[in-house]
Amino acid sequence: MTEEANFLAPRVLLMGGPRRLTAATERAMWHLGFDEVRVIDGARDRGADLVATRGGALWVIQDKWKARAGVPAEALDEVDNARRHYGADRAAIATNSYLTPKAIRRAVQLKGLGAPVERWEGRDLAKAFEAMPDRFGTFEPRPYQAEAFTSLSRDLDQRGKALLVLATGLGKTVVGGEVIRQELEEHPGAQVLVVAHLKELVAQLERAMWRHLSKSVRTQVLTGDERPAGLPGVTFATV
Repeated sequence: MTEEANFLAPRVLLMGGPRRLTAATERAMWHLGFDEVRVIDGARDRGADLVATRGGALWVIQDKWKARAGVPAEALDEVDNARRHYGADRAAIATNSYLTPKAIRRAVQLKGLGAPVERWEGRDLAKAFEAMPDRFGTFEPRPYQAEAFTSLSRDLDQRGKALLVLATGLGKTVVGGEVIRQELEEHPGAQVLVVAHLKELVAQLERAMWRHLSKSVRTQVLTGDERPAGLPGVTFATV
């Protein structure tokens, strides 16, 4: 598998910038068996960018994107503060880079105090990708969704276009996700564009689509705030 297909590869994370590191961490956590993964990055995040559960334990994760330098020791204290604020059982720092020697010493100190912080450095994330299952979700269609999927696939094959109409809450995103999955399986290397009218909706669609896609299919967001260097796999964009 090429580096381009590994959404956790150091070069891919470096080119993506801070926002894409958080998106990549979130996607990786779903593949690694975490539940209820939520992005909480903001002015009042208390030092955590994501929270999630795994095996009944609550985790807080801080993302640190670095263009050149390593992660400083202060980051360890920030995520430790977040652990105490959210009452979390485990804490981790995820970075495309590495921890500085001073940060490593601080990690050892915290572990000695009974407050270990896991280190997901760039090389660790790249290796984690190889250990992930290819997909983390399954699709069990309801009868009307299966009928819609079959009709969409037939129209795409015969006419090169198709239109899906379902009432709110009946699973347009789920059916659309399966259509995209099938197209990418039949045409590896194809590029797919998903367009919505709001930035918030674009982000929701990307997250919802991950469970339909192989881990080797890259995703990215194209809006007024984010402009990726390339458009492999599936791109979610505003009009």
